[in-house]
Amino acid sequence: MSSVSAALSSIAAQQVQTQGSLAAVFAKQQAQEDAALVALLQDGAKNIEKTSSTPPPGLGQIVDVSA
Repeated sequence: MSSVSAALSSIAAQQVQTQGSLAAVFAKQQAQEDAALVALLQDGAKNIEKTSSTPPPGLGQIVDVSA
């Protein structure tokens, strides 16, 4: 094995390791973004439940139909 072959082999191994590390970082970031989106959607659903379940005070209690 020549020195050039050894150097190329070492470089290839480093590239594989770097790609694996980057893939892990990207996967972690994606998981964090997904968790944040789920939390946002859950908060929105809770807010919709609150606003749609109880009408504002005074709404729909007395209707004037004399006009």
